[in-house]
Amino acid sequence: MAHKRKGFEITLIRRRRIDDLAKKVGCPLNWNRAPGVQWNGKSVACKDQDASNIVHDIAHYAVATKKARKSLDYGLGAGPDTKHGSYTYDAMDPIYTYDECRAIERKASALGIYWERMLKLPWKDTLAYHNWDSLAEIKKDWRKLSRHINKVGVIK
Repeated sequence: MAHKRKGFEITLIRRRRIDDLAKKVGCPLNWNRAPGVQWNGKSVACKDQDASNIVHDIAHYAVATKKARKSLDYGLGAGPDTKHGSYTYDAMDPIYTYDECRAIERKASALGIYWERMLKLPWKDTLAYHNWDSLAEIKKDWRKLSRHINKVGVIK
């Protein structure tokens, strides 16, 4: 089971807002599937996940290429929830270089934190959790991600 951080619990209102965000992005969610593979090429596993983890994976979907969306965990290799020693874990080689994976992770992190802010989640906790140096630094990335931000607009 994934680590759940205080303040990111899934409430009925948060779930509805997360569903709205996912729908606007076109990202299918599966609230009944537990991770092992967070993105299985069909849906994001939401069972036993906190709101931050789910929003982060929606952000991964938003920034992913078509090729990455067909790959387990967006082609980034095994994630923290992938069961080590399993066939799935062993089969999850990244389709990107290390530097490309880091750049993709940075985009997903920045976009997810932006959406956490819109969802009124404790986004500054995620800013620290994802090791961003400053608010000014992430704001630069938000400007670069304006296409994704504008596509979603207001989250009800």
